[in-house]
Amino acid sequence: MTQGSKRPADLPDFLSNLGKTVQDSINSALEGRGNVLMVRVNDDTLRAIDALVEARLFRTRSEASAFLILEGVRGRRDIYDRINDTVSQIANLRDELRRSVMESDSAEASAPADGPDEGNRERPTI
Repeated sequence: MTQGSKRPADLPDFLSNLGKTVQDSINSALEGRGNVLMVRVNDDTLRAIDALVEARLFRTRSEASAFLILEGVRGRRDIYDRINDTVSQIANLRDELRRSVMESDSAEASAPADGPDEGNRERPTI
């Protein structure tokens, strides 16, 4: 036997631990599913979902889909972390822009008018 390979005696423990890991993943995917999401999937994805239901790993397509989505997110955590960081930066920039525009409008409203054509002044486009 090569170093690092499983001995046959270790196989039941390996499979038992694998089963616990899969069961933990399934339980995690099914917790707190209070959000409804309607999606369209291609034929291959539907076959994968149906296979999970047929194998009785999940009772419904909804449960199987929730599991696959969660595992996909977990598997690509690095990408989602970068996306979330960027989305947060975008939200902060929007807030900053909104505050800046509001401060500018407040300053203009409190400034005295120069003459009758003041209301016709062109405003910058944002």
